[in-house]
Amino acid sequence: MITKNYIKMCEQAEEIQKAWKPVDWDIFAYRYSKGLGMVWEVIGVKNRHLYIRENCIWLPTQEQLQEMILIDKKYIDMFSLNNDLNDFMIDDLDKKTRSNMNEVWLAFVVKEIYHKEWLTEEEKWIKKEGNQIMITK
Repeated sequence: MITKNYIKMCEQAEEIQKAWKPVDWDIFAYRYSKGLGMVWEVIGVKNRHLYIRENCIWLPTQEQLQEMILIDKKYIDMFSLNNDLNDFMIDDLDKKTRSNMNEVWLAFVVKEIYHKEWLTEEEKWIKKEGNQIMITK
């Protein structure tokens, strides 16, 4: 399920957005004005044509997020990946910050690869360096 929170998390995950190379069937959100407010439209890439890239937020699928973590972390087997994900989910459930598996997988990937955590109330990723917390823009 694609939620407004998932779109916001993806939008703020700058490293993920910079790595995006559109392929067929990618999903992205496009924000535009409608009446008095802003509206999100979720669209898929077809024939690799993406004419409005500068206004798009890539919404990686769980499969794409899993590929990122497998490439970066070089897990030897699925058992070790499953253990790390399970530990993350247990900690995350205590915080009650995710509403679906898209959000869980994105938060897990960003934490494992970029050492950042999502602050739901502030709608920002934070990076922990030692005892210091750095909030990204």
